Amino acid sequence: MKNQLIENNNKLHLTILILAILFIVILRIHFIDFPLERDEGGFAYIANQILHGIPPYISGYDFKPPGLYLTYAIFIKLFGHTAAAIHTGLLLFNAATLILIFLFAKYLLGAIEGLIATLFYGLLSLSPGVLGFASHATHFVVFWMMLGSVFILLFHKNNKYIFLLSAGISFGLSSLMKQPGFVFILFGFILLFYPHQSDVVPTKSYPKKIFIFISGIIIPYLLVIFWFWKIDALDKFLFWSFEYGFYFSEVIQKNEIINQLITGIIKASRDFISIWLIALAGLVVIIFDKSGGRKKMIIKLFFIISFISISLGFHFRPHYFVMILPAISILSAYLISRLSKQMTKNISTNFKEYFPFIFTTLIIGFVIISNYSYFVKDSTDKICRRVYHPNPFADSKLVAEYIQTHTTKDDKIAILGSEPQILFYSDRLSASPFIFTYFLMEPQKYNLEMQKEMIRDIEMTSPKYLIFINHPISWIVFPNSELFIFRWANDYIKKYYSLVGLVDVISKEKSIIKWDDEARNYQNLNNAIIQIYRREIK
Repeated sequence: MKNQLIENNNKLHLTILILAILFIVILRIHFIDFPLERDEGGFAYIANQILHGIPPYISGYDFKPPGLYLTYAIFIKLFGHTAAAIHTGLLLFNAATLILIFLFAKYLLGAIEGLIATLFYGLLSLSPGVLGFASHATHFVVFWMMLGSVFILLFHKNNKYIFLLSAGISFGLSSLMKQPGFVFILFGFILLFYPHQSDVVPTKSYPKKIFIFISGIIIPYLLVIFWFWKIDALDKFLFWSFEYGFYFSEVIQKNEIINQLITGIIKASRDFISIWLIALAGLVVIIFDKSGGRKKMIIKLFFIISFISISLGFHFRPHYFVMILPAISILSAYLISRLSKQMTKNISTNFKEYFPFIFTTLIIGFVIISNYSYFVKDSTDKICRRVYHPNPFADSKLVAEYIQTHTTKDDKIAILGSEPQILFYSDRLSASPFIFTYFLMEPQKYNLEMQKEMIRDIEMTSPKYLIFINHPISWIVFPNSELFIFRWANDYIKKYYSLVGLVDVISKEKSIIKWDDEARNYQNLNNAIIQIYRREIK
């Protein structure tokens, strides 16, 4: 039997939870001004256009569901047109997620384990391995999924169907942040019927529960469908949110899936490897845990479904692993609690109750010290250059300032490459809805058609400035990609534009930026990642 000193002390739980959240918030504040990367820039650009009355899939093409752009729009509306506004929104969502992690883990394992899981999730969700400083969709998938899970627990406790409807809405919103959110709806059904306190769930209640839960899931989609139907853009919403996703999942070669997965896990875990290894050990132990029980089974199923969520489409990019972090945190807390009990079973004093926290503090201390430069010492600009090298994210704001200074609100700019953060920073409209050009390179049946559409947009607009991105990751060219747009760009730029600026990222610490004659006379122009051209007046 657990000692009541900590386990049943609700005031102490609340105090530790508040301190844990403040600790994570303080760590996150360091990253508030972190330069936007291309995904964030695209989301922010589309969100800003929503605030100006232009809906997603009209202002810019992307295959994320619209819930993400609406979330960004709220951040911009509340906190301003800055990178700090986007990351402030992320900070608030992350803090709320910590509360939900605690409540969920407390239900499954206990209050002590819930507090440990909260600390681990807060730390892991900020790790550079999962690009935790960036406001990716996966953070919001986790928030809504965890909120839905907690609502289901409240439904079981109070048997009030408003909680079940709220759970359905939350899971629906999770899938409107990013498509893998659909996977967690399955977990919602598992929670709904499996973890009930009694051994047998009355079958007569099945139809009503299923109807209310599914109704909640559908409600956000009905509102979104009505919105796009009202503005006569339903076809674009359906194509980019659903149809194109199937083409995206086919891009990866099937024989590369295992290598991609292993590489993704290594990248996601390498900075905080100690916590990931503890979670792995926790997974092994819980599989063979003879005490079993319904709640232990839920943890196992939670891990399996979380793993499926990061595997959807077989792309294992670093930020996708955010969706498995709640399961990793809970497994870590489980093992630490289990080890602590084994190591202190012969100790009769109340000290043994503090042992899990001492263990956790040592692990967190080790992680912070090992990553001191990341958490404390280095500037966000320096971290950005190191993490994203050789991407030009740290230099994008300066390029945007030049564009903003030399254009008016009515001027559109063309970016041949996937760097929409420049559009957001400069507060200028894109000459084409193709703000991500790697869609044009993917080996899918629309690639040439998309290239020709972007070309028509640019030729019709005749933008005052054209920015060419000379970076493979900004395009992601495949061996069998259609290269028509590059041949066109080469002729079009020579005919109508002159070079006025460039950015050459020469190392993880430094970029060379040149303007006007210095740019035109630059010896390594072919190496310049960003090339800025101004339309000549003839």
